[in-house]
Amino acid sequence: METTGWDISGWDPAKKSEEEEKSKAEERQRKARECYLAGLGRTPILSDSSTKEEVMEAAGSLREAMTVILDEHARKKCWSSRSKPWWCEDLKKLRKDLGRVRRKWRVAEMSQVKAAR
Repeated sequence: METTGWDISGWDPAKKSEEEEKSKAEERQRKARECYLAGLGRTPILSDSSTKEEVMEAAGSLREAMTVILDEHARKKCWSSRSKPWWCEDLKKLRKDLGRVRRKWRVAEMSQVKAAR
């Protein structure tokens, strides 16, 4: 997800808590899978005796099929000068925790200052 340029975060039905969101994620996955499998008909079948050219052709065909499917079914990520492609869910959680602790500390500090007056 971070390096492809497409946002597929809403595709995982296991991560959703609400039934409606789960069904939407499953539907997204199903539609994308159907389109992908339909596009595989153009991909050559490989075997142990396949040549390097056949393997390269199959890889290119698969890459093209995945790109078309993602362009059609996934939202493209928009990068700007302020984007941080390395930012992940773990960092987001840690940042929230830091803010929460910082606010508690600030409130406690203000309480001590008021008490000292």
